[in-house]
Formats: sequence, C-alpha cells, structure tokens
Amino acid sequence: MRNTTRFPFRLMLLASIVLLPTPVMAHDTLPYQRTVIVSPVPGDPVASGTALLASVAALSPSGTDRWLLKLEPGTYDIGTQPLQMKRRLDIEGSGQGVTTILGTGQESLSFSFTTGVIQGADNTELRNLRVQCQSTVERPGCITMANYEASPRLVDVTLVANSEIGNHWGIRNTDASPELDRVTIVAANGYVNYAVAGGGLSRPILRHSSLEAKGGSFHNVGIWNNSDSSPLLVEDTKIQTFGGYTSAGMLGPEYGPSDPVTIRRSQITATNADRIYGIGPGSIRDLKVEHSKVLAKGPNSYGVVPGPYTKVTVTHSEIGGEIESLFAADAQIGLTWFRSGGSIGGFTVECAGVYDEALTFYPSTCP
Repeated sequence: MRNTTRFPFRLMLLASIVLLPTPVMAHDTLPYQRTVIVSPVPGDPVASGTALLASVAALSPSGTDRWLLKLEPGTYDIGTQPLQMKRRLDIEGSGQGVTTILGTGQESLSFSFTTGVIQGADNTELRNLRVQCQSTVERPGCITMANYEASPRLVDVTLVANSEIGNHWGIRNTDASPELDRVTIVAANGYVNYAVAGGGLSRPILRHSSLEAKGGSFHNVGIWNNSDSSPLLVEDTKIQTFGGYTSAGMLGPEYGPSDPVTIRRSQITATNADRIYGIGPGSIRDLKVEHSKVLAKGPNSYGVVPGPYTKVTVTHSEIGGEIESLFAADAQIGLTWFRSGGSIGGFTVECAGVYDEALTFYPSTCP
C-alpha cells in the first residue's frame, strides 16, 4: 500500500530547494566598470607590447574616477616607444615573475634623462610586474623608469637595466619624489650604473626595497644625488654596490636640501672598487642613521662621510670604513659599533656608548 504520509514532506523539501539562492557562475558576473584587461598575443611579445600601448592610449581617466589597467601573465615588448603613465590610471601585472614589460628606454638616438621604458605620472601606481631596459648600440643609454616632474607610487615591482652597453639607471628622477615599497632595482654591467638617481629637487621615499648597482667599469652607485636631490627616507632597505672606479651606497655633489635624510633599519654595503663609500659626499646637510649598517669594505674605503657641512646623528648602528669611518661638521654618535678601524673626525664630534673594531667600549669619548 502506498504511503501517502510522505507526500507533504517531499513537497516541503522540493519547495525549500526551489527557494535556495541560485549559484553565481563566473560568466554571469557583470563586466568591470573601470578595469581594462590586457592579454598577451601568444608567442609574439612585440604584438603584445603594441596592444599594451594601445590600451593605455585609449584611456583618459577624468574627474575623480580611478582606473586599473590589468596585465595578464606574459611579456610585453614596447621597443623604443615609452609607456607614459597617466593620472588615476594604475597599472598592475600578474606578478613580478610572470609579467614583464621590455623596452630600450629611449625613443630616439638623442639621449634624454627624461625618457625611460616607463614614464611616471602623479596620482598613479605601478605594481606586481617586472620592467626591463635593454640598451642597444644605437641607443646605449638605458633608463628603466623616468619620472619627470612626476611622483608615482611603486609597489611590488622589479626594475632591471643590466646589458653590457652604455650607462644604466633603474630610476631617474627629475624634480620628482616617487614612493617605493617592496621594489627591487638592479643596474648592472654598464659603464656607469645607478639604481636610483636624482636631479633637480627630488625627494624619493624607499621602504622594504633592494637596490643593486654592480659590474660597471666607472661608477656603481645605489642612490646618486645630483643638484638638490636626496632621499627623504630609506627604511627597511638593502643597498649593495661593488666594482669599478667608485662603489658607493649613496653619493653626489656636496650641497643639497636642508631637509633631513633618515636611514632607518637598513643595510648599505659597498665593496670592490678603487674608491669605496658607504655614504659619500652627496647632497646631504642633515643625516640621521638609526638601527642600520653602513659598511664600506676595502683598502680605500670610507663609511659615513657625507661632506664637511653636514650634521650627522648615528644611533644603534654599525659603521665601517678603513680610512675614515665617519667625518662630518657636527656629529652625535651613540650606541654604535665602528667596525673597520677608520678615523672618526669633524669639527664637533660627540660619542656616547660606542665600540671600536676590537669591541673596546668607550662610554663618553670617541675611539
């Protein structure tokens, strides 16, 4: 005999299934409103680069709306044509190991310090990708990113200029103060290599980053200060330089802005050159080194010698230079280890609680 008592239960179960929310599938989602996806042309980096440039050219963010240009994994070769960033248009790759933009960094045979593979803009961000500058015999100068009167933000970006032709810059700033966070820069194997270079009044900020300048026959410099340029802050960052006539973590002319330069929880190491500077003469009038290592290693090395007009404050740090460990007009040094035996000098120098290379403690005098 058929059991009719189960029929109401089955009816209620069917009704509950009908009332459940319908799963949303990927193809049912609405399209992005202010996001443009750029896909590579399989097996054709040049065509991929052309598509990237066309996508940027087609966008003109206006008002307060912010747009995103999202690059899928692939290699985008833009050749001699720079990629000019735009205000309120962020450019995002799919990861530093899978999205690469290639270029020569120069659009003509006439070299310009304001032209790079990427050209920055204000109020924009570059993130999650790799940019590589490939110099050629015709275009030997190679700037991976040029910021001319523009201060973008860079996050999770790798910038490389490492061919064996010409001069190399990772970032070249002119009257520009970009902010870098988790950025890796490699400038290598050119005649001169600068990881970050400044001109005009440029005050970049670097956090959680890595700079390398190496293999050049003349200059290998982590941060090159020119005119009134110098970093505002270097924090949780590693700078490594070696090779050539000059190897320097930071270097430049002996004048510059009066705003203080702060180096905090960072490590600067310069080695293997005719002249070696941790922080050499270079556009700094007020320098603060906190919880950091500044080590110049070699027979002709100088630790922290930013210039005869500079005020220097060093606390909780390690300083090394075999000829001079530190020289400044006015220096206050506390709780610091001078590792390499170089002299400590200046017009007014005060030490409190410091160690020499043999770990001899000096409670109130300098070694």
